[in-house]
Amino acid sequence: MEDDETNIKEIPSQKRTAAEFELPKKTSKKRTYSQLNVQLSTSNRYEILDGNNCASTAREDNTNEKEETENERRENSTPIFLRNKEKWAKVSKILENENIKYTRATNTKDGIRTKPTTERDYKSMYTLFKNQNLEFHTHQLKTEKTLKIVAKGIPIEIKEEEIHEDLKSQGYPAMKITRMNRKGNVPAEMVLIEIDRIYKSLYQIPTINNLLVTLEPLRSNGQQVQCHRCQLFGHVQKNCNAEYKCMKCAGNHSTHLCPKEKTTPAKCTNCGGAHTSVWRNCPARPQNQKEKNQQQEKSNPWQPTKQQEQPQEYPQLQTQQKHKTEQKQNKTTKESTENKKDEIAYELAQLLIEFSKQKPEEEDQYKFTSHITKILRLI
Repeated sequence: MEDDETNIKEIPSQKRTAAEFELPKKTSKKRTYSQLNVQLSTSNRYEILDGNNCASTAREDNTNEKEETENERRENSTPIFLRNKEKWAKVSKILENENIKYTRATNTKDGIRTKPTTERDYKSMYTLFKNQNLEFHTHQLKTEKTLKIVAKGIPIEIKEEEIHEDLKSQGYPAMKITRMNRKGNVPAEMVLIEIDRIYKSLYQIPTINNLLVTLEPLRSNGQQVQCHRCQLFGHVQKNCNAEYKCMKCAGNHSTHLCPKEKTTPAKCTNCGGAHTSVWRNCPARPQNQKEKNQQQEKSNPWQPTKQQEQPQEYPQLQTQQKHKTEQKQNKTTKESTENKKDEIAYELAQLLIEFSKQKPEEEDQYKFTSHITKILRLI
């Protein structure tokens, strides 16, 4: 036992530092409720709401409300013409009761022109007039107008449906596509595209149906628009709620219901002439009236000009200025004539020098000098 005790040696203690010390690694894994197959019992009988969906729906509702309020508050520039002038007193009271605001109301030859303040007032006034069966006409709102683009370089053999499909594939859903015609109803290699105003980038498209095309806005032909319901100028049948007037016989009915025969002469609703109301040379057409007035102004010699109509302010000063300008003009003319004389005399002197170098006879010298003196006297 003593020998064993003597053989045992003391081992020195090894102390570990904080850097050498390591925490034991965790071997257990976190398990979710789906892995444990545990179902939580809830007393709520409604479905669980998703937070993202709720936020997106709330945003959409807010944006729609903002757009509606913006459209309602947007200023309006399209007027409404009331044909029943005798009913304006009652109509104005109804507008006040309904809180439909308008900036002004003026009397015109086409009716009482009212201008609603906002688009909301315009729509409410339009519906009120229509429900009351009032005769009126108006124009299309700027926000509702479509883009009308002409596509040039499309062959006649390509159909409108194929063009519509190609534009839709490029991200431009057209509302209407029509083939344009030349004089004599001959189809042209042009197509009219009607599309919403949002798609203004359509002008930048290089090809349609893999064909190079040029896109331009539709130009007006210079003729004023005519309504085919009441036959008046300046608006379209779509925006008219007036009484029907026949294009052929000026009766109070639609044109396609006209009983007039071909042998009986036509009658214009605007001027009462023996022609249809669509005739281009009708004297009631605004363009023809302008041309007639211009011709009368040219042919009438007794009509005072614009210079005569303007009053002359300070006539004495004007006469003095006229005299000064006339004196300046006279001075410039005199100086120019004197300069010309000097130039002619110099040229004649050069001729004499050259003539003397040729050594002429005395008779020739006398004749030459006499001619030169006559020229100088004339100057």
